[in-house]
Amino acid sequence: MKKDDYMTRMNPSFQTKLFRRVITKYGDSFKASNTLKIPASSIRAYKNLYFKSISKIILDRLIKYKLLTASELTKNTTSIFNKKDEIKKSLDKGRELRSKYFK
Repeated sequence: MKKDDYMTRMNPSFQTKLFRRVITKYGDSFKASNTLKIPASSIRAYKNLYFKSISKIILDRLIKYKLLTASELTKNTTSIFNKKDEIKKSLDKGRELRSKYFK
């Protein structure tokens, strides 16, 4: 498994606080998006909790630019999972429900 495949779920209030901090530091989500190399809409989606999990790559960039410390990350992480496994579980559950429905 690649390190890119891992996702982290965080305490929702901390996630909002973290991405507010990011936006405040850079002035707005457009300037922050250039630094973090993700779309500005994604930064706002993380802040507004539309995205419930954050990729390892983004967390590494936040730590690199000193927007997040390793101790904060450890304290506020609720779960770490492999995104491919999570997708497979969801698809399997959907297949199971459809097979029961159409029998």
